Amino acid sequence: MRAGAFLDVLPYLEQLDAWQPEACQPAVLKAGTWNGGLYLLPLYYDIPLVQASAAHPPAEDAPIWRADRCDEWLAWSAAQSPAGLRFNTGAGALWQALDVSLLDYDNDQVNFDDPAVVRVAQYHWELSKVLSQKQWLPAETAQVERVRVSVLQYLNVEDPFFAWNLYPLRSESGGVNATVTVAAVVSAGCEHPELAARLLTILLEPEAQAGVPSPWVDNVGNDTSIGPLLNVTERHFPLRTEAIRLWAEHTKDVVEQFVAEQCAEIAGEVTGARLNQIVYLEANDFLTQAHNAGLTFEEAMADLDARWTRYVSE
Repeated sequence: MRAGAFLDVLPYLEQLDAWQPEACQPAVLKAGTWNGGLYLLPLYYDIPLVQASAAHPPAEDAPIWRADRCDEWLAWSAAQSPAGLRFNTGAGALWQALDVSLLDYDNDQVNFDDPAVVRVAQYHWELSKVLSQKQWLPAETAQVERVRVSVLQYLNVEDPFFAWNLYPLRSESGGVNATVTVAAVVSAGCEHPELAARLLTILLEPEAQAGVPSPWVDNVGNDTSIGPLLNVTERHFPLRTEAIRLWAEHTKDVVEQFVAEQCAEIAGEVTGARLNQIVYLEANDFLTQAHNAGLTFEEAMADLDARWTRYVSE
C-alpha cells in the first residue's frame, strides 16, 4: 500500500449504487484507508473475545476483561472457585487488543518498550514458565476462557454455548480493537478498474459475507454462487454488519443463533481496527523459544526490539 502497488478504489466505488459504506463496520473499513484513499478493502476481521460463564460471570472489575491487566491474570485465576482458568490466547489476541501498534512505519520504529506491550510480553513469558514446568493449567470447565472470533465456526463443542456469554477484550483505554484478517485489493495497473470495483461490491453482498448460497449468473450464463469463494475465512466477523444477522437467520440451530446475536452486538462495539501485522505471531513464538533457550526476559525483549527495528527502518 505504501509502495503504490494498490489502486485507490474509492473513486470507482463511489460511482456504484451497490457501494454502501454506511452498511459496513466504520472502524474496520477505515483500516484500509491511507492518505484519504481506500487502497485495501477489509472483508473480515477478528475481535479478541472473553467467553464467560452465563451463570457465574466474573465481577465487573475482574482483570480478565482488560488486556492491560493481563499481568494479573495468573494470580487472579488461581484465586477462583472452582480454581483455575483455561487460557486460550490464540494467535496474538492479546497483542491485537492493545491500542499501541507494535510496528510504527511512519516513524521507522517499534514499540516494544511501551508499558502495555511489556505487560503482554511478560504474561506470555510467565505462561511459558508454567508450561515448561509442565504445570498445565486446569482443563476442567472454569468460569472464563479466552477465545478468538472463530466462535463463528466453533459451534459444535461439548460445552453448550448457551452456558456462556461473549465479551470483547478491552484495551488499555477501554476501547475494542479489531484486526483485519481477510481483505481485497486491486493492483495499481488494473486495466478495468470499474469492473474490479463491481466485483468488490459483490464480495460485500450480505449473502456472500454470511456464506449463504446466493445464486447469480456468470459470464457464460451458468448459475453459480459467490458464497463458497469466501468460506476460507473461517467465519470471522464480516465487514457488512447485517451479514452476521443473516447468517443467524439461515441456521436452524438455536445455539448458533444465540452466538450470532452476541457477535452482532460485539461487532457494534469496535472502536478501532488495524491491518494484521506479522510481528504478533513472531513475537509470541519468540518469547516461548527464548524462555526455553535460557534467555532472560530482558534479553528476549532487547532481541525482539533490535531485529524488528532493523526490519521497519530498512
